[in-house]
Amino acid sequence: MSIDTRKNAALLYQTAENQNQTEKYFYVLNSLNERLNQDADLYQFIDNRQYSAIDKIQRVQCAFNNQLDNEVLSVFFLQCEAIDRSHIELVLLHDYLTYYYHLRDTSFGTIYSARLLPVDQIEKVEKAISKQIERNVKLENKIDESLLAGVK
Repeated sequence: MSIDTRKNAALLYQTAENQNQTEKYFYVLNSLNERLNQDADLYQFIDNRQYSAIDKIQRVQCAFNNQLDNEVLSVFFLQCEAIDRSHIELVLLHDYLTYYYHLRDTSFGTIYSARLLPVDQIEKVEKAISKQIERNVKLENKIDESLLAGVK
């Protein structure tokens, strides 16, 4: 996390809190993060600066069959446009989730694998790490095609 994105993640969280919608924001942004970790095409689209916030919202809504809250997506993507930095959507999304979990005394991290891991396997790794560091852990699963097998 950079100081810039940490500040913006906190501002985004504060916006959610001011609207009494922290769980809605978490649900939408966590759902988006999970989809981006699995869908390379959507990831590339969101990461491309040539598309506007409106284009990105429409593409996300299409991927989710219009099931995500449009207001949350609008706030998120418009804040990203205001920052005007490459890869900011992906960084801010991760930093927002990190901040959300930090406020709940949970460490947020990434487990890389050659293929998508079943939820029960991720939970086993979370429990093992939690036991070692004596703190709750939540892991996101990202695909790393350079891995032949196993996890990192």
